[in-house]
Amino acid sequence: MKKAILFFMFFGVFNFLYAINYTTTAASISWNGAYTSAADGFEAMLYNPAGLHLTNRRFGLNVFGSYGFRFYNNTLSTAHIIKMFQKSDGNISDIIAERITGMSDMGLDTGFDISMLNFMLYVKYEKFSLGFSMIPKTYFTTSIGRTFFSSVFQKLDFSKPISIKITSSFTQYFDFNFIYSTKFDFSKKTKKFDSIYFGVTGHFYLPTLLADLNTEVKIKPGSPNANGITTFDLQGNGSLMIGGLVPHILNLANLNIPNIGLPNDNINKIIRLSETTGFGLGADVGLIFKFNKYIRLGISATDLGFMVIPKPVKANVNFSQNLDITNLSNFGKDFTDTLLSSLNNITVSTTYAFMPAMAFRLGIAITPVYSDYFDMILAADVSLADLHRTVNGEYPSFNVATGIEFGPKIKWFKLPLRLAVNYNTQVNVASFSFGTGLHLGPVEMEIGVKGLEILFSGWGAKEVIVGADFKFEF
Repeated sequence: MKKAILFFMFFGVFNFLYAINYTTTAASISWNGAYTSAADGFEAMLYNPAGLHLTNRRFGLNVFGSYGFRFYNNTLSTAHIIKMFQKSDGNISDIIAERITGMSDMGLDTGFDISMLNFMLYVKYEKFSLGFSMIPKTYFTTSIGRTFFSSVFQKLDFSKPISIKITSSFTQYFDFNFIYSTKFDFSKKTKKFDSIYFGVTGHFYLPTLLADLNTEVKIKPGSPNANGITTFDLQGNGSLMIGGLVPHILNLANLNIPNIGLPNDNINKIIRLSETTGFGLGADVGLIFKFNKYIRLGISATDLGFMVIPKPVKANVNFSQNLDITNLSNFGKDFTDTLLSSLNNITVSTTYAFMPAMAFRLGIAITPVYSDYFDMILAADVSLADLHRTVNGEYPSFNVATGIEFGPKIKWFKLPLRLAVNYNTQVNVASFSFGTGLHLGPVEMEIGVKGLEILFSGWGAKEVIVGADFKFEF
């Protein structure tokens, strides 16, 4: 039973500390990543700028109309959790051992993401298309090594302290995009393909808040509690880097964080030392080869760039915290208090540079049916994403996805239906998605859901994404 409590404790504590991919639009969620060649209009601005000029609309506007929520982990599916609670004797050692065996060397990888307030606009001219978007992006990452879980849940040998290295980074920034897309017509010059669409995006990144934590935590048995149950002592040593627009504005405004039940002296010192904000530059580039009216091939590279904080604030982290597994309700607040109080030697550091979530994609789209009453699109993609993770010694994400869209329509009315499947190395399992929409002339409403495998008994989902769009395309 102690193993079960410890497992859920660490799963819950770090559950909110990881969000790799920002949630985008409902249409892209329902396509599940199979979108490099199929995307046009708004979604092309996210996946492949070359597809912007593919749209048959002249103008598009999305004013804060996209909202989404994402939750995932790479170790436990919903089926595993249900199976644990169904254990009548409370002994889940076999399930835990099986999950740890299948865990990657990175260890536990889990988190959530919320997306909202995207602003997107494009205009299509005869020879080219232009677009602009402002998209808030948030990444909250934590890596907890597999060695820790093997030591605690398989060996349970506390004769020596157990060491675990934790790297965690919170990066929140605004991504301002300026997109240009055009078409090169080769239908009269060669028979190999009909045309090539080309697109390029320039990014200006504005970091609002960066917090990068690197620490090594040691765990050893502590004194028994009042019930005679062994507690655990956690000791951590590391460093914390903080910067961005938010602490800099607070510094310029000469504001102090009020007492809200948390240690605030160290927070206010960090604010007072925040002398600069940051900036970043980047680019996307994409090509779509249209062989004929049925087949096209797309290639794109997105978020090729960097961000810098000229003068971030650096603090040492040295803390000690007792963990009583019978009193986990107060652990979160107590740990936060201890962590904030442990900050010392707070100084202005040298320039800190980091990368956005770089990705490379290759996809194919086939349109076997396109008429006045019905459309059909088949698409497949492979991609290598989240290359920024390699900076912290973590792994990028490899994705394979395929999907299909059915689009019955009558004049100004259309009802798109989408189904897709994706395998990616973040969750290390296949994931299914569904999406639909209602297009009434220029008004388009979409919903997308990823994680349909949660509906299958014994299968379960490790990732769930839900998104909704309200946009205008004329």
